[in-house]
Amino acid sequence: MFRFKSLFYFLSVCMGIIFILSTSSVSAFAETKTFIKEYTYQASEDDSRNSSRVIALREVKRLLLEELGTYLESETEVKNFQLTKDQITTLTAGIVQTEIIDEKWDGRMYWLKSKITADSDKVVQSINDLRKDRQKTQELESMKRKSDEQLKEIERLRKDLASAKDGNREANKAAYDKSIKELSATDWIEKGYAASDKNESVKAYSRAIELDPNNAEAYYLRAVTYLSLGEKTLAIQDYRQVIAIEPKSIDAYNMRARSYQAMGNPDFAIREYEKAIESASGMKTKARAYSLRGSYYVDQYFQKNDIRYSDLAMKDYSKAIDLDPRNVDWYLHRANTYNMLNKNDLAVKDYSKAIELNPNMGNTYFCRALFYTTGEGNPALAIRDFTKALELGLEKVWVSTAYYQRAGLYKKIGKTELALQDYSKAIKVEPDSGSLYSLRSMFYAELGKNDLALQDYSKAIEFAAAQSEKAAAYYSRAQFLDKTGKIDAAIQDFGKAIELDPGNKYYYFFRAELNDKLGKHDLVIQDYGKIIELTSEKKEKIEAYAQRGKYYAKIGRYDLACQDFTKAIELSPEKSEAYVDRGESYAGQGKHELAISDFNLAIKKAPYPGAFSARGISYLALDKRELAVKDLNTVIAGSSDWAADAYYHRAIIRALEGNSQKAIADLKKAIQVDNKISTKPTLKEKAKTESRFDSIRKHHDFIKLMGK
Repeated sequence: MFRFKSLFYFLSVCMGIIFILSTSSVSAFAETKTFIKEYTYQASEDDSRNSSRVIALREVKRLLLEELGTYLESETEVKNFQLTKDQITTLTAGIVQTEIIDEKWDGRMYWLKSKITADSDKVVQSINDLRKDRQKTQELESMKRKSDEQLKEIERLRKDLASAKDGNREANKAAYDKSIKELSATDWIEKGYAASDKNESVKAYSRAIELDPNNAEAYYLRAVTYLSLGEKTLAIQDYRQVIAIEPKSIDAYNMRARSYQAMGNPDFAIREYEKAIESASGMKTKARAYSLRGSYYVDQYFQKNDIRYSDLAMKDYSKAIDLDPRNVDWYLHRANTYNMLNKNDLAVKDYSKAIELNPNMGNTYFCRALFYTTGEGNPALAIRDFTKALELGLEKVWVSTAYYQRAGLYKKIGKTELALQDYSKAIKVEPDSGSLYSLRSMFYAELGKNDLALQDYSKAIEFAAAQSEKAAAYYSRAQFLDKTGKIDAAIQDFGKAIELDPGNKYYYFFRAELNDKLGKHDLVIQDYGKIIELTSEKKEKIEAYAQRGKYYAKIGRYDLACQDFTKAIELSPEKSEAYVDRGESYAGQGKHELAISDFNLAIKKAPYPGAFSARGISYLALDKRELAVKDLNTVIAGSSDWAADAYYHRAIIRALEGNSQKAIADLKKAIQVDNKISTKPTLKEKAKTESRFDSIRKHHDFIKLMGK
């Protein structure tokens, strides 16, 4: 009942060594760091105050992000993310903002002093979140590429201006000024991206558009922000602007495709990816274009749950691999699409190739290990890979997973102590994880270490986060308490589970079972009433009506029992058992003709011994002894569990007929069969007070059979 992470959930981290579908928390170091840098830009004769400031600001920001990246690269949590310094720098550009402390312009030099103040805990968390968001990572990478290209272009134009003749200077100067505006626009886009207030993001993107009206990226990001603010009309307008701007790069095609996707035009989105592939120059660039389309197909798979998209994604990643066979990312992407297609052997092969290309990525070993745990699996190889992953380092959220997955494997191969050690290591990593305590508690219970098991079940309850998880933890402890004979305590725990999650019909079912053990039939009836109210599944509703009807019969409320059995019959007219149950309830009210009618229907639908036995008893009640004996003989000939009742009632008939020997012989058989099936009360106990045995009660064989 505990909602442990499924294998597919774990495989999502594998898909995301590029991207991950889940969220996780990173507990890093709580420290605020301030980085300060200065930069002096030597202006050329063609530079203005504004152009000098734009370039100086870009350069000082680059220096600050590099220093922040160097600092973060050394921290344990970020090390576990397995990112390069360049990747860290790219991601932090979308997290922190540069603040100007001081600036001076003397007509020849622009001096600028800036700082970045970062709460390292929050920055690490943001890096963790960003690196898992494939789309945002692509956007930040696109910004980085664009700003680098712009700086190179500005430097080239500066040189051209310096050597340009009078006839070309005007055109070169216009191109230079345009590039400065474009660089400034990029800076505003980064400000918008890093802003925590979405309205401030809109303002920053709008300023970027003013500076560079053909900047598709600014329109695209503003559209995304408008959409998150609920401004769908404004978002659509901006998406249309993105599409109207002529694409000049793979990133531009990607933004156009995403815009079509947002507007509900998947066919147009695919066309943009096709154009990106067609226009890509160079094998690596074309590989990236195929990968982008593959990622789009993956998104479509998750949105529409259509396996065809995973097949298309797999083909695109295969193309990317053909074009750029040493790119680890493409193998990781394809491995996870193979998982969607249930081609585990091929997935493992791709993970192995990724490991061959980069043997120092703990996450890749972790992902391959998960595949080795599926189906029959290969515990030895899975243990080897989990061990390697832990040696190389994993991000914190996956460390505990690796330990408890390895614990399960050790348990499977009988290495009990190693399994317990790993469960304990997982708990040490995540000491407030209710799920981990629950896993260890179940293992302790299997080993018969009940005191330790009970401690862990209680810890699981203490640390369960959501109400439904706490309810599930109470359920687990209730089951354990029941198995150890503490039924009253188990019932209390089921009550707690129901208080926390009153809509869970299964809790009522299990509590009803326990109340039945204690003979509290009125409470059992209440719980089945809740099950009937909560369940929408026909099969469960039929069973609940049937069960409640039986308990009504046990407390002598045959009228209510008949109503419930009638409901069960209405829902499933072909179910013969319900006719027998209703027939017995009619018999309980003395309505034997109605009872026999139901028994006849039951026998016609499925002639099983219980129906013959019940009909025979009703015939006996109507003093139709010949018909009764015929039905009881049918039951006895079948040698079923119903034979005890059949012998018992045939003994009554023999006694009423004055045949003491045959009556006592049948009663002896009844008691022998009954002792094997252990009914309560026993037929022997019933016989002692059965008035219809009065004619044979003083017979010495009867006295001998009954005992004192």
